[in-house]
Amino acid sequence: MLKRLAMFSFIAACGGSSSSTTDSATVSPDVEACQAVGSAYCARAYACLGSADLAQYGLPATQAECVTQENAGCGSASPEPGYCKGSPQTSGSAANACAADLNATSCSDFTQPASGSDVCKTELCAS
Repeated sequence: MLKRLAMFSFIAACGGSSSSTTDSATVSPDVEACQAVGSAYCARAYACLGSADLAQYGLPATQAECVTQENAGCGSASPEPGYCKGSPQTSGSAANACAADLNATSCSDFTQPASGSDVCKTELCAS
């Protein structure tokens, strides 16, 4: 299974509209952090995976559609990144750390099994 992609494979079942078009002056830091996770994940997925892999994991045709899909739960009272499978994020700082981890991940690492120290896996989502 792919490192982070396997954990995001539930995405196709999630729906909603993007909260990323909201005026940033009215968006809380936790929501912005949640959106950073979705945006970073989609950027990595579309940079590292071919169209067959994207389709296999139920990702939409474009990176922009992926961002919309991933960030659909970010506007809720307890932001819920797509990565968290409907659970709230533990904190904005954990979400920012996860986004930074995703942004720094090489394609080689992105397609490998997740490690126990993966910040997105171990710190982002409330259990």
